[in-house]
Amino acid sequence: MNPTMESQTQAFNHLLPLDFDNVSTLPDSYAWSTTTLPSDDPCHCTINDRKTSLPIIDIGEPGAYDLLLVARPPSEVIGYGSARIYPFYPKLMWSEGFGMMGSPVEHARKLWPQDHAKFCEVMEQWQAEMKTVCDKIVGIMLGSLGLTHVDDMKWFEPKNGCDQTQCMFHFQLNSYLVCPDPDRAMGLAPHTDTSLIPLLNQCNINGLQVYQDGAGWVPVEPVEGALVVNVDAEVSPLRKLVDSAHPLFYRPVTVKEYVQLKDKVFNKALESIRL
Repeated sequence: MNPTMESQTQAFNHLLPLDFDNVSTLPDSYAWSTTTLPSDDPCHCTINDRKTSLPIIDIGEPGAYDLLLVARPPSEVIGYGSARIYPFYPKLMWSEGFGMMGSPVEHARKLWPQDHAKFCEVMEQWQAEMKTVCDKIVGIMLGSLGLTHVDDMKWFEPKNGCDQTQCMFHFQLNSYLVCPDPDRAMGLAPHTDTSLIPLLNQCNINGLQVYQDGAGWVPVEPVEGALVVNVDAEVSPLRKLVDSAHPLFYRPVTVKEYVQLKDKVFNKALESIRL
């Protein structure tokens, strides 16, 4: 193994998923049980002290080094790797993902030097369509609050000349491969999304669940031709909407600050900024 490849492997092996296609049995580090998640908090659990063996990609396999070239650094959201929430759970998740903001050409050309144009074109088109959908949803939300003036709508625009796509839209491709023991595996553990309006394409596949007060975890059955729209908690209201009858519940923070909080305390981030 050359020094460059070895250093990259050491830097990213904690982020890279298992080589799912070459596994015949479920590793213990991926085996979840009813006691893995605490009963008093369905969306958070404390990491235990037991060291878990982390299966990583066999770098001897053809194409494995290509994945190292596009591996997501620990503090980033762009690139290939395991779910970013994995450090907050004692077990690993049976999934892999690839995140992008704007054009994925920088990573795509590393994977397919001569054949990445079509992939980039499709990804950029998809992001453009999702932006259109998000704009419509935001317009409906603000309109329901009586905010229809152009100046009110600017609340949702990027600041300081930032490119709108790269500042505001994170596009995530997740893959949940065939599992040898699905009843004991977890594709993606309980979490909240770090975005204002997450849009999810279920691809007509079952498995998504949401937590509902009083009902617990309930399945969200896919609907042909529909997207799942989830309104997250990251909304700091316009000052004109705040008065003595409608006070602030949380102190204002930037998206960057909130993301950093979630990286530290996970699903306790919102509680940590409550006034």
